[in-house]
Amino acid sequence: PVTIGFREKIPGLKDLGDITFTINWHDDEPTHQTLWDMQQASELGSWQIAFPQFATNNLYDFDAYVTGLPIASPIDGLVQQNVTLTGTGNIEKSTE
Repeated sequence: PVTIGFREKIPGLKDLGDITFTINWHDDEPTHQTLWDMQQASELGSWQIAFPQFATNNLYDFDAYVTGLPIASPIDGLVQQNVTLTGTGNIEKSTE
């Protein structure tokens, strides 16, 4: 069949995309300062996510930049920070 006016998609480079998570932010926590420093310096970091509920392939290792650190501050409650990591390169799966 002939299709007119439609674009055909061809897979190109894979993209790890963004990984997001929320932390309970505190200004005295050194790890939280490190996230800030990495974002300000555009520093590439090595990261690992563990999924203990999986029997195999429960560790994911990847490189990423810290690209987002917005803070949510409710009137009452914990101050939270939404961390966004933008992945680059390949992701490696392994078993703990």
